[in-house]
Amino acid sequence: MSVFPNTRSITLNPGGSREITVNLRNSGDQTLNNVELRVQTDSGISTDVKSFGAIDELESGDSESIPVEVSARASVNSGSNEILMRAVSDEVQSDDEQVEVSIEKSSSSGFIGIGMVLVAVIVLALFVYRFGRR
Repeated sequence: MSVFPNTRSITLNPGGSREITVNLRNSGDQTLNNVELRVQTDSGISTDVKSFGAIDELESGDSESIPVEVSARASVNSGSNEILMRAVSDEVQSDDEQVEVSIEKSSSSGFIGIGMVLVAVIVLALFVYRFGRR
């Protein structure tokens, strides 16, 4: 059995998320029962496997695509993280595959936030000046 993520690396901003697809392939010569994808993440990264439980049967040579939502918490630090994935069935388990998750904080986000606060203060001051003295 093999696990093939559609990408080997993704980049996220803190608080951001992205969906990747993971293909599970039965490369053996027997039918596999109760196949499921197991995912292990570093702290600050979370995953949501978008499938409904285990795959009952995966015939020899068949594959199944499973969407996985990868999210970075808003408080996660910049840097590199890993997601480890493994397919497990009643009969066999796959080797681990990994996806590299790079966290990059946007340098302009602080300036945008400060700019929005300044605009709100100016609009409030104009509103009070125009309508406050009646």
